[in-house]
Amino acid sequence: LVNGNEDDDFFNNTLSVNSTLPASVDLPYVYPGHNQASGWEVENEDSGQTWLPISLQIDNNSQDVFYLNSFNYPVQGELDYLISPVLDFTGLQNPQLSFDLAYSPFANSAFFETLLVAISTDCGNTFDLLSAPYSKTENSLATQEVTTEGFFPNTEGQFRKEIVNLNAFAGLSSIRVAFVSINDYGNNIFLKNIR
Repeated sequence: LVNGNEDDDFFNNTLSVNSTLPASVDLPYVYPGHNQASGWEVENEDSGQTWLPISLQIDNNSQDVFYLNSFNYPVQGELDYLISPVLDFTGLQNPQLSFDLAYSPFANSAFFETLLVAISTDCGNTFDLLSAPYSKTENSLATQEVTTEGFFPNTEGQFRKEIVNLNAFAGLSSIRVAFVSINDYGNNIFLKNIR
């Protein structure tokens, strides 16, 4: 309506919105690899460096890893999210997340990354970063000694298995898990074997 009367342009009388629902997966869950549809999403507000699915030679075997190139990411304080499909924890008494991590801090302690595992109970609309069940930085995040070079793991011994207790979310549905990197222009982070 224009001034209480119908206008002559019928092409602006409707408004439509397309919505995409996030993928759901059954539990127990194992990341299927980069060659299959997995439902994992990346959220990157600055459109700069972010989580990438790549393959690396680890002990002469090609393995799928998620990689964040913090060594070449000069914007400090940026958050990058690697977000799981929707998980249903109803009926679970002891939900856990496990993954393998590789990280070598940069030799200058003024430049170090933080990695969080944050949980959303509203299908991924919001993630609670302040109460994240996993938060590590600098030496607690490190799986290798400090270096001045861009770190790329090539042996299993450079990875550490991490297990995150998710009991606080047992019985809930519409759960999404996010690996959240807080960048500090330090060094690269690698994740694999997400379960």
